Amino acid sequence: MTIHPKRYSQEISIKTLISFLAEIAGPFNPITHPDYFEMINSGDEANAINNYFLERYKRFISQNEPFLVGLLIKLLISPPSQEEYCPPALDQDAFNYHLCELLGQYKRTAHAKKIVNETGNALPSVTNKVLIFDAFAYLGHEDSIMFLQKELAENPSDEEMIAIINALGEIGGEEAKKLINEIQALNIAIENQDVKNELKAALFNLSS
Repeated sequence: MTIHPKRYSQEISIKTLISFLAEIAGPFNPITHPDYFEMINSGDEANAINNYFLERYKRFISQNEPFLVGLLIKLLISPPSQEEYCPPALDQDAFNYHLCELLGQYKRTAHAKKIVNETGNALPSVTNKVLIFDAFAYLGHEDSIMFLQKELAENPSDEEMIAIINALGEIGGEEAKKLINEIQALNIAIENQDVKNELKAALFNLSS
């Protein structure tokens, strides 16, 4: 008798992933978190909320692991329109935040390397580069640096520059620090105060 290996999950669609992120990006409802109210009573509300979402991310990944990374890559390269997830998501920022938090569960793993390289190679043709730069920050993989360096030569907008600097600050390491120092050398030509503030924050991150 032949014993076939058990499939521990069924392949999911991009629509399922969008639906999950849309629901979790909606108005916060912790009622399904078994320890939430106990933690609230102990005065640890911030941890209760963080743990609620962390548990949701980890459970979703464990249920869909064999197929999820490829779908996340597709979602970063071709993000859905806001009409596809609002409602139930509050807005685009909430949706993208939870997408990046979900990606953050793969931080500095082999999966992170794959996500970074596939989305990084697609950067010249994507419309929302900021989302990919934000993903780089959450994934924390050093391979991101070469893509960020290339983008600095493409005359990024202020919003893109802020996201690039933030990613470098989060990734850390000598290469990121070197690139931040190169950007700092251009500081006199940077007029946007938000860009200057992000640069200061990244330099502080990298020096601590």
